[in-house]
Amino acid sequence: MAKLHWFPFYYLDWLSDSDLVMMTYSEKGLFIDMLSRCYNEDGLSSDIKKLMRLFKCDADDLNECMKMFYIKDEKLFNKKLDAIKKDQKKISTSRSKAGKASAETTYKNNKC
Repeated sequence: MAKLHWFPFYYLDWLSDSDLVMMTYSEKGLFIDMLSRCYNEDGLSSDIKKLMRLFKCDADDLNECMKMFYIKDEKLFNKKLDAIKKDQKKISTSRSKAGKASAETTYKNNKC
């Protein structure tokens, strides 16, 4: 399966989630960067020093953002992002199958 290059942004969740509302702008910027990298790389390292270097952030902001993630197999994941990725994969797979079926039908119909 091809790598997914985007995910939906639910702005109402962003504006209304009590944990996000309490974050500073610095923490919110870090959080969206962490989500993006987590989505792209199938999780983040749980090593705080590595994350601080990667995101060029301080420990306080990082610790606040890490509350929005869980650890599995020494990597950080986000539950909502997991659900979004699962849905995106289903959509991608279904569209791929539909495209292949359409191409096969077109090929059969154009055969002499």
